[in-house]
Amino acid sequence: MTINVGGWANKDLLGIGTEWTPTRNPRVCTASVNVNPLDDMLLCSGAITITLETAVHSDGRWHTIVKTDTGTTTTIACTGSETVGGASTKTLTTQYTVLLVKSDGTNWVAFQTDLATAVGILTTANGGTGNTTGTATINANLTGPVTSVGNATTIVAPTYPLMDYGGLNFNGTTTYLDGNALTGIADGKKGTLVVYLRFANAASAAERIFASSGGAIDFVRLSTGNISFAAENAAGTVILNIATSGTPCASAGTYCIMVSYNLASPGSGRIYVNDVSNYVETTFTNDTIDYTVAEYSLGATVAGADFFAGDMVYFWFDDKDNLEFNTESIRRRFIDSNVVPVFMGSSGELPMTTMPLSFNAYAHGSTAGRAKWPRERGRSTGIYVENGAISSSAQTIKGQQAPISGFYTPTFTNVANLTSTAVLCQYFRDSSHAGGIQIVSGKVNVDPTLTATSTQLGISLPFASAITASANCAGTAAAPGIAGQVAAILGDVTNARAQMQWISADVTAQDMYFQFMVKTL
Repeated sequence: MTINVGGWANKDLLGIGTEWTPTRNPRVCTASVNVNPLDDMLLCSGAITITLETAVHSDGRWHTIVKTDTGTTTTIACTGSETVGGASTKTLTTQYTVLLVKSDGTNWVAFQTDLATAVGILTTANGGTGNTTGTATINANLTGPVTSVGNATTIVAPTYPLMDYGGLNFNGTTTYLDGNALTGIADGKKGTLVVYLRFANAASAAERIFASSGGAIDFVRLSTGNISFAAENAAGTVILNIATSGTPCASAGTYCIMVSYNLASPGSGRIYVNDVSNYVETTFTNDTIDYTVAEYSLGATVAGADFFAGDMVYFWFDDKDNLEFNTESIRRRFIDSNVVPVFMGSSGELPMTTMPLSFNAYAHGSTAGRAKWPRERGRSTGIYVENGAISSSAQTIKGQQAPISGFYTPTFTNVANLTSTAVLCQYFRDSSHAGGIQIVSGKVNVDPTLTATSTQLGISLPFASAITASANCAGTAAAPGIAGQVAAILGDVTNARAQMQWISADVTAQDMYFQFMVKTL
């Protein structure tokens, strides 16, 4: 028998990419079948068994198995004593459940997800059954469209999944946050503030959102339901006073309030409430704001008066720039067109590409998030002190998990039998929430020392990951200049990073191209 070693089929079986391969349609399975090496995707229905090919001869190969019906159980079985996801079998019972399996040369590593959940069509977060049409409640004030699903193979206009943003609940009588001066702040003429909150009650008395000692900064909902922002110079003179022209926050409910200003540019004051412009400049003097005061507070005055009652989801403040909120794309850095929060980066850096002075937020459900909310996650290193027993919010705000992508230069650690040279790599992260997936690809130049030796290279991740088993991270690498030089990428539990590993057959410096997936912390 003659094998065309350069043919597309042979290269595909070896996991070596080609510029072109014939299109392979998904395999529709309504009866029990054995998976063959060229099965990319299997669409399965009925009470059937899908038996995987032997993992020993399939190192690096992927198969995708989709459950397309309801009311039956599809079983994924292994050859001999091999395992899939650490077990002898896996079962799929929910419609649109997807199982991705990848051979590590001995067994099958498994990744399972609910496709309906992944595209955000569920009426119940993280579970339940998908609706074809309808609306989903976003929060007390807002509703948004539910993405529809046609049939087992068609997804119409998918949206990003939603995450639950929590926050701190202020009782309106005794609880607030205050602390020392904001480190890194400087007197100046500019500022931008964005707060996402829920007023528990209709307006009846002043409720301070953000304030400073001496009244130098005062951000407040007035008893009428107006929003007002005022600032003073070092002499205690009010040099800035902008407020809403109406009473957009008179009612209880959820609001996103954006404020920006540049005292050197008259007419630059802005206030947006739930994506609608609403402001008037009462005082706007070209002078310097006295930012460098002794103390700041959230949820009341520094002295503990005019308490805010409700839930504060996030607070974002910068003293170096004034973002132009009249430009819609700027507002979309904080909320989408449905006034739903978008991911702003772990330190609030995405709206400006650099960290703001102050950022307070956490993803609801994070066990460490409650303690971290008062701590500054921007440039300031201060921490607010709790006054009274502030609780985590019982409310949740649905916020978009916007995918993020970018470039980074990993730290390559020469673990065993090689030297290496770092190269800029790229990443894609599917969402902002813990439990999401990072996909990393790139190139590294490796130079093994000895042949026929286990060669290991550590690769740092763009985002922290809780790797508790080697299978939490999986991928492959190949050297196009050396026939058959391929490597497995697996999780390094001890060092919380990826590890490229292979038995060296060549000791010349070669570029290896890699890709892997890993769960986000």
